[in-house]
Amino acid sequence: MKKKNLIAILAGLVLALLIVVPILLSGGGSGAVSMEENLQRYKESVKFVLHLDLNGQTRSGGTAFVINGEGNLVTNAHVVCPKNPDGSLAEHSETDLIYLVYEKQRRNRKVVVIQRVRVLKCDRSRDLALLQVTDMADRAEFKPLAFASTNREGQSVTALGYPGSYDSDNNFQKFFTRLGVKIVTENKLDRMLNREELDWDVDMENWLNCVSTDGTISHRPTNTGLHTGTAREAALDIVVHTATLQGGMSGGPLINNQGRVVGVNYAGRRDHEMNNSAIDAGEVLKFIAPRDGSLEDIAIVDKDPDSFIYTLRTKLNNAEPHEVVITVLCSVVIIGAAVTVLMVLLKDKNRRTRRQMIKTTPKSKTQNPTPGDNKPTTRFEEEAGHTIPMGRAPSLLFTGIDPNGKALRFRIPFKELESKRTLLVGRSEGCAIRFDREYKEVSRQHASIMYEQDAEGNGYLYIRDEQATNPTLVNGTPLREKCLLMDGDELTFASVTLTFKLD
Repeated sequence: MKKKNLIAILAGLVLALLIVVPILLSGGGSGAVSMEENLQRYKESVKFVLHLDLNGQTRSGGTAFVINGEGNLVTNAHVVCPKNPDGSLAEHSETDLIYLVYEKQRRNRKVVVIQRVRVLKCDRSRDLALLQVTDMADRAEFKPLAFASTNREGQSVTALGYPGSYDSDNNFQKFFTRLGVKIVTENKLDRMLNREELDWDVDMENWLNCVSTDGTISHRPTNTGLHTGTAREAALDIVVHTATLQGGMSGGPLINNQGRVVGVNYAGRRDHEMNNSAIDAGEVLKFIAPRDGSLEDIAIVDKDPDSFIYTLRTKLNNAEPHEVVITVLCSVVIIGAAVTVLMVLLKDKNRRTRRQMIKTTPKSKTQNPTPGDNKPTTRFEEEAGHTIPMGRAPSLLFTGIDPNGKALRFRIPFKELESKRTLLVGRSEGCAIRFDREYKEVSRQHASIMYEQDAEGNGYLYIRDEQATNPTLVNGTPLREKCLLMDGDELTFASVTLTFKLD
């Protein structure tokens, strides 16, 4: 390979790597961006949940977080289930309306998006619910968080959610009173409000703002009764931590420093002022897993956070559409560059091999060009013919069967032809391919095999008829003048036909 070609290919490959690696790995490690930027990214996966009845009245508010790229979220059951008079949870009602509420940038201003979700699963004893977005038009807004495979005491954690006094916040009441009227109006028109972008001039900074509180895991009791103030219990693994929880943060994620979910927050513990509780991530995975136990497309689980595959998968799940396009294009560039390098290396290897060979141009089926004539006359000449590798001292092999069924085989070392330039075929003593006297139809000097070189050093093999009594045939055509010789040619000397091969 020429040095300049190698340098160009390597430069292109390095450039492709420099472009695609940061794209693939961005978001996979905390060293590339600040903690604040990472935290903001995690908050984008956390949504405010609003529970309304058919009359547009607010039942409750809470928090949910995205667990995959298909629009599934996890929250607490008490966020989506109504309460009985005794404080226990009633079953989720299909007539109730559950909405996600979030801000979205549209042109030069923010709008509020309300997105209806369905409750796929609900376990009141575990206080867990699995949601499904009904319209994924905003797929880029639903970036998933991964679940951590392990957690430990003393580990730093952060609680994310939407706290607020919804009963007393004027902006909240103003917004959702107006929303309730809109929902009731739509229902009267037999239209279900599944998704709407509301360009309403309402101050949402106080109540539509995901907050974070930091703490540590103080201990992890197992098989502990779950007490959330709604008179129900379950034997679950929970995580007790010191990150402050407020009303409205129920259903939000408790994450570690890598942004992996270690639990789902559900309550502030009254027995220890600084301790709060979260349902352990392992319990959440058991709840959301399908019957076959597979979590592949249900949730992302951080089994090996440092692996390239995990980093790539998490990045693609969290990527914006244009990032996915760029990643795919850059991956194609890398694969293309690698294939190009391989092809050039193979081509260069073949070129080096050819440089060690003496080239012989194949015979034309229609013309008999002379050495040095570069004008292609048939496809055989365009394919450049067979070659003679000098390193292994090849031979010219002629094989065939005579009319009596006798096998014939003649081998001529190429070095002999190269030194003598011309070798005879016939019945005389000096012939390199000598036929026995029984082949009377063959002349004593029937034909000759010749080797010639042009001014550029290219070598050519020829066959020429020596004015034999019975003409020499090449592939069934009488030979009237010298003709280029190529592999597979059938040479007929009177009644005997031999096949030529460079061996």
